[in-house]
Amino acid sequence: AGYMLIWSEAECQRFDAINLHPALPWGPAGTWQEVIWELMEQGAEEQGAMMHLVTPELDRGPPVAYFRFPIAGEDWAPLWDHVHGRGVAAIKAEEGEGNAL
Repeated sequence: AGYMLIWSEAECQRFDAINLHPALPWGPAGTWQEVIWELMEQGAEEQGAMMHLVTPELDRGPPVAYFRFPIAGEDWAPLWDHVHGRGVAAIKAEEGEGNAL
């Protein structure tokens, strides 16, 4: 969680490490909060998480393993309707991390 805040580029190159990241390998980089807001902005239909080798490029190291699951469809429709009806910027400003997604 935030490994680039405590590891230098030199440490990334010297030591082998694994990071658990709350997005798919091709998904958004950053903290779990940043990932969620980005997925909402995109209107994403799937989400997941991965374990990847730590590299100097934040959250872009080679994946060790990942999983994915849908965040669209009938069960998700009420939540996405809420997002589309108000807009991500308004939800972020009014609800912040209290949002159900």
